[in-house]
Amino acid sequence: MDEALATQIRESMRSREPVSLEERFKIWSSSDESKGDEEGFVSFGAVARILCGQQCQYVSRYVLPAWQEQYLFLGKGLHFKNLQCFSDLLIHKDDVEEFMSRYTAMQKKSTRPF
Repeated sequence: MDEALATQIRESMRSREPVSLEERFKIWSSSDESKGDEEGFVSFGAVARILCGQQCQYVSRYVLPAWQEQYLFLGKGLHFKNLQCFSDLLIHKDDVEEFMSRYTAMQKKSTRPF
């Protein structure tokens, strides 16, 4: 992650004002991490940090097959690689927006604080 992006994320996290999903997508789109590898896969950890505002180990529970019985599964029909471990998890860049749509809808329905 480049230093400018890291600074932008740190500043948004320190702010008392919530950062809108639209603003998070602007940050995401301007980052190198949104570009993807030769197959179009991007780090799910970056998606979790930048777009969800959470650590990957927590957000990945909604897409890793091992957690399907304990957590709502949000990964159906989406393309992932390296599903064995959250730290290596990749999501196809074309599926990021759909995942975020599902994730934010789940957050709105949940009574748990995130």
